[in-house]
Amino acid sequence: MSELPQGSAAHVYSPDTVCPSCRGNHEISISRLGVTEGVGSTMNLLQECPQCDGDGRLTGFQPPM
Repeated sequence: MSELPQGSAAHVYSPDTVCPSCRGNHEISISRLGVTEGVGSTMNLLQECPQCDGDGRLTGFQPPM
């Protein structure tokens, strides 16, 4: 069994959860109504994910709600 070298800090393993809001993409898509030359259409805007602050992961195990 291998041991950690003396003087080094032991790394504690913490499982991360992929963010359920952005699915790890760091951004979420927000659909908005856009009007171009009198014709309405859907426009998608990208916004940094507010749940994970754009990291794409949540620390520890967090089941989706």
